[in-house]
Amino acid sequence: MKKQSLHNAFVCLLVIGFIFTASAQTAQPADEKLLQKEKDENLFSFECYVDLYSAYVWRGLVLTENPVWQPNANLGLNLDEYGKLYTAFFANFNTSTRPGHNHCGGLDEIDYTLGYEFDVSFLKLGIAHTWWTYPSVTDSAYEASTRDINLNAEIDNDYVIPFVEVDIDYARADGIYGLMGLRKEVQIVDQLMVGAEATLGAGTNPYTDYYFGNNSKSGLVDGNLALYSQFDITDHIYLGAKIVYTAVLDNDIQGVYPEYANNPKDHMIWGGITFGVTF
Repeated sequence: MKKQSLHNAFVCLLVIGFIFTASAQTAQPADEKLLQKEKDENLFSFECYVDLYSAYVWRGLVLTENPVWQPNANLGLNLDEYGKLYTAFFANFNTSTRPGHNHCGGLDEIDYTLGYEFDVSFLKLGIAHTWWTYPSVTDSAYEASTRDINLNAEIDNDYVIPFVEVDIDYARADGIYGLMGLRKEVQIVDQLMVGAEATLGAGTNPYTDYYFGNNSKSGLVDGNLALYSQFDITDHIYLGAKIVYTAVLDNDIQGVYPEYANNPKDHMIWGGITFGVTF
């Protein structure tokens, strides 16, 4: 009964937000439009940041419940009304390495992404390709590298932003993972922003069977509730904080995790801080 109530709460929250924002006024105030235009006039954009998290949680899977640090770098080419091209790099380092995977100073993942995003009226659309690699592979406990295509969209407005993502894994799992969610951000003062986000994730049968096994079927995978903030120290340097509650929602996949997981969890609170530089 408790699990069903959790499912209903997530679904109701998302549906209400989509209905509300679909009927909301989407125009931005003049000053916000001017600031956005000035930002977009820069031909190149660059952002580099490091996340320090208490655990590594990915699509409901607790890959490690020990602290991690995750450097990220994004380079963008602004094409004005034609959108933006970008490339992104991500790496994961375990501060407490898993048994048998203690190479490269705890490094166990590097991801490379090439993407394109553009606006169509009040819609923000994007497509990206990611190559997931695992450089410290030493035995069969680690999966091979894989690749996927990401399609994403969000409704731009001044209220609550609904968004959707579809990830098509065509190299390893040969399955699809989809995500829908709501996001709200509020500028408290000039330097401080706070936000909240709720998401629901679901997978096709090949996806859930690959990552969870147990003859799992298509359906809900995970739900997440997050609170986050960002404080701008200068125009180019910021600090962030984030706390997330993650839950595995489907009974068929609860308690089923990759064999290298030290302590599988179906519910977890995790989070951390971010230090970033942007130009």
